[in-house]
Amino acid sequence: MRSLLALVLLIIAVAAAVAAGAAAVLTRNVLDPAGFSRVVVASMQSPAGLALVHQRVESQIRDRAVGQPEALSSVVATATAAWAVAAIESDAAPRILGPLTVGIQQGLLTGDQTRTVQLDVRALATAVQPPPIVAALLAMAQGDILVDIPWVQVSPLAAVVLQQLDRHRSAPTLLGLVALITGVVALLFARRRGLTLVLLGLFLAVAAYGLRPIATYAHGWIVDARTSDQGLAALSKVAINEIFVGWSAVSGALIAIGLALALVGAVLGFRRPRRT
Repeated sequence: MRSLLALVLLIIAVAAAVAAGAAAVLTRNVLDPAGFSRVVVASMQSPAGLALVHQRVESQIRDRAVGQPEALSSVVATATAAWAVAAIESDAAPRILGPLTVGIQQGLLTGDQTRTVQLDVRALATAVQPPPIVAALLAMAQGDILVDIPWVQVSPLAAVVLQQLDRHRSAPTLLGLVALITGVVALLFARRRGLTLVLLGLFLAVAAYGLRPIATYAHGWIVDARTSDQGLAALSKVAINEIFVGWSAVSGALIAIGLALALVGAVLGFRRPRRT
């Protein structure tokens, strides 16, 4: 019975340790404004993000130019799309995308997600000088010129997890304490503590190693995949990878800790008692 209880506690300790690492990464990359800004900017500057911006800007500028000669509307749409991509690629991207980033993050944490975000074309002119034909368009157009860009939708389950992490920012620390306490209690209950420490270390190392491609595993339950838009599907993969930037270092640390615990347990378990 004691051995079974120790085994259950070991499993809880490992699960809590891995959850603590994942929660720390999510807190830094999604809940922290600077971290989330990096995620959005990196996603938009990826090939998938730039292709989506180019396609949507070109398409919607063409729609605005209905009634104009086809050749002219085509030139204007293509030039505007290329200019928008250049602006997103520039160093001013964090400033340009700032309002968009704030809106996406607030939607995640309040449960009020929108399926599209609006890119202010006029704001791009503060980053990159528009070509003459685009400058003429901006001068003639009245009011704001907003382009709808589809954005990644988070599944209800993932939204709840993020909202709970936002309400309980100490969750990564608490999960780490749970891992530590349950691990210690498992050792106290174990009959052979050296072997138990070896198992704890190996379980932790194997779990962390198996979850190293966590972005691939997480894509199915984080992203709401109900879309036929191939451009958005490509962007969602990039966004998930960016959300889990840093997990490789965290999982590597967990593997190192697990192997160290296993080594200590092996030394304790196989050490011969001293003769008196």
